[in-house]
Amino acid sequence: MARKPKRSAQKGDEGALRMQIMIFSMVIIFLLFCFLYLLSTMGSGRRDEHRIEGLRALREALFGYYNENGYYPSSVSDWNPDRADMGAEIEAGANDYDNLASLISDFLPEFPTDPLNPANSPVVSEEYIYRYVSSSDGRNFAIVFETEDKNDDSPAVLRGW
Repeated sequence: MARKPKRSAQKGDEGALRMQIMIFSMVIIFLLFCFLYLLSTMGSGRRDEHRIEGLRALREALFGYYNENGYYPSSVSDWNPDRADMGAEIEAGANDYDNLASLISDFLPEFPTDPLNPANSPVVSEEYIYRYVSSSDGRNFAIVFETEDKNDDSPAVLRGW
């Protein structure tokens, strides 16, 4: 009885199958990366909304403090409206911001913090911290913060005057 030779096409089919699996895997990995990128950009938009919402509530609380006391809480940082950060230095501005929590607790029960830096520590991030500065006469204030979706290198400023 004569043996039938193995079909060489099987080897070719096996190679084509491996190629198809490899291409399919590459497409899946590409789609996964696209999904993760979209997910990360949507997350930054939500965090920015959270920042702005919390700081608007803080601004309203500072208005309440002003109405009751006739001035805004003082700050260590030197008020400078000519600077993009209004003079809110990183270390001092972050400390001034943290000190606000006890001063305005009657007006704002939940004090806002940055989603990426809840401790508001310059050691954790010099970018995602909230900084507070007020004028020496107590008539003006600014809260300086960074958003993830920014058009330039300037920090965002929430002003009260």
